[in-house]
Amino acid sequence: MTKREVTLVNEWGLHARPAFTLAKTAMRFKSRVCMENNGVSADLKLVTDILSLCAGKGDTLLLMAEGEDELEAADEIAALVAAKFGEEK
Repeated sequence: MTKREVTLVNEWGLHARPAFTLAKTAMRFKSRVCMENNGVSADLKLVTDILSLCAGKGDTLLLMAEGEDELEAADEIAALVAAKFGEEK
């Protein structure tokens, strides 16, 4: 299992648009990909799970990936978070 801490730096946190972008990205990988925030865990392939994290700007979440392409999945998703989900310049 690969684990990374990621901090939300986009202005509005995990609202619908970044949740959809996360799910779309996670679905490209065979690995199981999850995030955890304050004891709540979410499958990143499910938008409703992602929204249940109730994560806002500045929150640090634990990203976990497990499977044959876990390193690639963790790297790409961490980069997506750092790039503000492509929403802000």
